[in-house]
Amino acid sequence: MLYYTTENSRVYHKEEPKYLEIGPEYTDSIEFLLSSYPNHVSVDTLPCDALEDKISLATILFEKGILTTKKPLVQV
Repeated sequence: MLYYTTENSRVYHKEEPKYLEIGPEYTDSIEFLLSSYPNHVSVDTLPCDALEDKISLATILFEKGILTTKKPLVQV
């Protein structure tokens, strides 16, 4: 489980921590991201077995507000 509080201000912790259940295949990638912070890393460098797993993890974390992009994304 990955607990996060992205929707809380640093001063007033109004919201309880939320959690995200992640599969064991993603634990190395989560540790990689934590150890790389605050530097941005490429999705391709995540230590997942398949490209689909890298994209899936990045998408989930981005949608939850846990992952940010180096440059703003442009809507198409």
